[in-house]
Amino acid sequence: MVLTPGSDRPADDDFALMDALASRDEGALSLLYDRHASAVLGVCIRILKERGDAEEVTGEVFTELWERASRYDATRGHPIAYLLNLARSRAIDRLRTRARRDRIIVDADPAEAVASGARSRRRGPSRCAPTSNGRWASFIPSRSGR
Repeated sequence: MVLTPGSDRPADDDFALMDALASRDEGALSLLYDRHASAVLGVCIRILKERGDAEEVTGEVFTELWERASRYDATRGHPIAYLLNLARSRAIDRLRTRARRDRIIVDADPAEAVASGARSRRRGPSRCAPTSNGRWASFIPSRSGR
């Protein structure tokens, strides 16, 4: 079944679009995008609070939908619920990545972390020790025991 934009076939059923998507019908992806991209973007904006990140995640959601269309199980819910849950999960993943990146940046400069009052679980890069100038110096224990 081919469901393409502008065709004379009515494409009002998201379940049929998901079936067509699983059969690699690009028109089905286009129709799903046209119908639901604004809802996906809205979920992403609410979670991420930044439109640029939300737009990127929206694109990633539809790319994942295309690449893994066979994962959708119609017995577990409506396609829009699947799509919005996927958007929510990817937006939360992006938040976690952002938080991890921010934590790494703070950890990279111990003086800044101390000045800002930030407490980090990490005390510095592994196999490194603080030096008198506040930087981290690499050390590797000698195997000879010296």
